[in-house]
Amino acid sequence: MKVYGIRWKGRPLLMTIKRSILVSKKIIRHTLEVRQKKLTKVFEQKKEYRCYHCSSTGHVRSNCPQLKHSESTAFVNWIISAPDNDLISPYTVIGEENGFKIPILRDTGTTVDIVSRSRMRPEMLTGERIWVQPTFDEKPICLSLAEVELKGKFGQLKTKAAVVCREADERKYLLGNRTAALLGEDRERLLFPKAYVLQTRAYKRLAEQKKEAC
Repeated sequence: MKVYGIRWKGRPLLMTIKRSILVSKKIIRHTLEVRQKKLTKVFEQKKEYRCYHCSSTGHVRSNCPQLKHSESTAFVNWIISAPDNDLISPYTVIGEENGFKIPILRDTGTTVDIVSRSRMRPEMLTGERIWVQPTFDEKPICLSLAEVELKGKFGQLKTKAAVVCREADERKYLLGNRTAALLGEDRERLLFPKAYVLQTRAYKRLAEQKKEAC
């Protein structure tokens, strides 16, 4: 009877322990399910883009409307193909761009220089951006700026150029008006005589138009 009494008295304790284990398992299972649902909800939620400039949602800084209005826009001419190199040879000199031997094409209709990303290293990017207006495009596009070292008959100089994608690489460096100003009139006239004459004529026409308007 003594042994039976011990067994009978131990059953409630054993049942209590089992119930506690079952309750703990249910609590743990419920907690895991809740956490899993929260994680699933977080992953399923669409990421909201926010502009670092104006703090608005729906666009990033490179496409910020405020920057488009506030920043200056440079004009560029995209050269898709040149079937006859003789047509552009008077406006081209052979030089070096960051150590790469390449034809340098003078473009009087381009404000900023144009360089391909295929000849750029990440450390050359300045972190600056510029809005450029292609000739046959309605809207300006935002391009990164990179430091470029040019060498040639004109000597050696450092300037900045807008970086275009590799697909737009035409194996030419487009030298715009800003870098031409660094060269100076004498060196530009010596390197690109025809381009200099065309640019001078254009400036004269603008000056005459301004005088007539006054």
